Amino acid sequence: MLFLAEFSMILLIFASGLEHGTSSLRSAGVMGFLGATTGALLPFLVTLILYWSSLGLIPTLVIGTAMGATSLAAVASILREMNLQGKASNYLMAASSSDDVVDLILLSVVLASIGSAGLSTLMVVRTVAFYLVAWAIIFFVFTRGVTYLL
Repeated sequence: MLFLAEFSMILLIFASGLEHGTSSLRSAGVMGFLGATTGALLPFLVTLILYWSSLGLIPTLVIGTAMGATSLAAVASILREMNLQGKASNYLMAASSSDDVVDLILLSVVLASIGSAGLSTLMVVRTVAFYLVAWAIIFFVFTRGVTYLL
């Protein structure tokens, strides 16, 4: 059941990306993914640095994870409303859709480490591998299938 919940969350994140087509995600490529990773990890790390001493580790981890989340719907609607197209808008779409996936992975690792009194390397590798495989399945299989059906 947990697998279906996590998988459906990833599908929901990519729904907006499918609305705009996969060409914008593909054209942003590695730079979009690096922007997304930075967009999720930088607020997380800054929150850890600023609040760890005053709030403690566990609340700071949860707050830091929440700070990295972006609203893909807001980014997509602003781009659509202003009719912005081009490399910058493709980068924003790719970064905001990937950012949520990176933040979801980070949240899973944080919650797993809080619940299990420690963080094992195997747990982190399994969590990251699950999301990367799910992401690849959604991006390569479902996007081509939806494009073919439309």
